[in-house]
Amino acid sequence: MQLTSVLTLLVASVSASQLRWDTNYNDAASIPLVNIACSDHTNGFITKYHFPRTANTQQLRTKLQPGVHFAARDVTWAVDKNCGQCWLAKSTDGKRSAYFTTIDHADGTIVAGQEMFKALSAHGTTSEGVLTVYIYDQPRSKCWKS
Repeated sequence: MQLTSVLTLLVASVSASQLRWDTNYNDAASIPLVNIACSDHTNGFITKYHFPRTANTQQLRTKLQPGVHFAARDVTWAVDKNCGQCWLAKSTDGKRSAYFTTIDHADGTIVAGQEMFKALSAHGTTSEGVLTVYIYDQPRSKCWKS
């Protein structure tokens, strides 16, 4: 019975998702925090890190572990518990992976910058346009500095 519970838990924490890219989420992009879904309110970055309303994603990036990317995913608003959640995306063959954190809303897909897309692409490019990746929930410490 314990093995069944463990297997159920493992299956529940992994999901296949479609990954797309948008230059707005590139590592060098600078989006005003007030323009993303996870801006203020209970779980928003302005509230959590006491940023001024003029802050942008480059200021937020200083709170991330090196190599972590920003992405949009299914979050409803800054009250959503998935704002700032840490995820590990893996290619379908398991050979490539990238950590990302949710900062914005995207319907039924994940939208990341070109760097994350290329890191997960079999060709190291954006030419595929859409990738299928497996998403694993991670502890926030994998993405965020303490």
